[in-house]
Amino acid sequence: MLMIIPSVVAFVENDYFVARTFLYSCLAGIIVYALIAIALSNINKVQNNFEKLISFILSYLFLPMLMAVPLFLSLDNVRFQDSWLQMVSAFTTTGFNLIDLDTSSTGSALQLWLLMGSWLGGLFFWICAISILLPLNISRFEIGAADLSDGTSVKGNEPINPIINLSLIHISRCRRRLTFTNRWTPY
Repeated sequence: MLMIIPSVVAFVENDYFVARTFLYSCLAGIIVYALIAIALSNINKVQNNFEKLISFILSYLFLPMLMAVPLFLSLDNVRFQDSWLQMVSAFTTTGFNLIDLDTSSTGSALQLWLLMGSWLGGLFFWICAISILLPLNISRFEIGAADLSDGTSVKGNEPINPIINLSLIHISRCRRRLTFTNRWTPY
């Protein structure tokens, strides 16, 4: 659905070929998504944590394939592997540039699409990190800590939750600054 935005930008810039490419790619993506949703609609399956993690990893392989289609179709001298790698680097926000997109020759719709792919990849990572990786307790705070029933760790009487630790430290610092200076001062 987000391919409509670069399509409108290309249409405003009178680059009708790129506008049609983005529009047709958007429609093809919607049709493929609808067909997969219809095919899987009768399956009642609950994913376990491992299957969620595998789908998260595979999405970094397949989503850039769909995102690379308008880039591949809009440029003449680009192979699909190159446009896929460009979109993987945009989606993972690594910044590896394989295709030189000059605004004087290609217009700004393709650069907007790469920018949107980067933002979409960053948003996708944070959503998946909160919904998939956080329930798996995979972080540097939980590794090596024993989950005791009273909420303490093996290190002593500190709580296991690092957010509580950081917020308690921050509150005590703010309270000290407020009482010593008699007014609020930032760090």
